[in-house]
Amino acid sequence: MDVAGDDRVLTLIEAAALIGRSPQTLYLQARRGRLRAEQHGGIWLVRESEVRRYEREVMGRHGFASDTHPSRVTRGLGGKGQGGEDPGA
Repeated sequence: MDVAGDDRVLTLIEAAALIGRSPQTLYLQARRGRLRAEQHGGIWLVRESEVRRYEREVMGRHGFASDTHPSRVTRGLGGKGQGGEDPGA
């Protein structure tokens, strides 16, 4: 990964600390193509400008929630969870 100007190259651990997310979250976002990062010898690298773009465009959306957030999990009828269990029980 070439460095253009003063655009720092960060590991996903450094990038996660910069924007207050877990490295695992950024890894998943990179694997899904939502964060443009490259893997070099087992280490994921990302440009600081890309981290800032991700922070602004993806995290900055109103109501942002991960794919596994409870608000995105499909519920069955009667407010019961997917397995038919009552989440309030």
